[in-house]
Amino acid sequence: MSGELIVGFLVWLVSVLILRGFVIKFGEKIGGTDKGKDRKVDGKVMGRVGGVGILLGVVGGLFTGGVENEKLRGITIGGMIIIVVGI
Repeated sequence: MSGELIVGFLVWLVSVLILRGFVIKFGEKIGGTDKGKDRKVDGKVMGRVGGVGILLGVVGGLFTGGVENEKLRGITIGGMIIIVVGI
């Protein structure tokens, strides 16, 4: 395995673990939560912006890992557009 891929994976892993807490707090501040009701499976408040932290971690891992793949770049840009439009 290439050393760049290992570094990219480690950056992805650490950044997702660190960003998770910040994204949870951010979601609570902007109202990005789903309040549980009687008919829903979860009766408690659940976050709905968890994908932001995962996307930021993936982008960080791709940049530091040096992955040059047209399909991955397209998927990442599409994910960023979906996140921006969704927020």
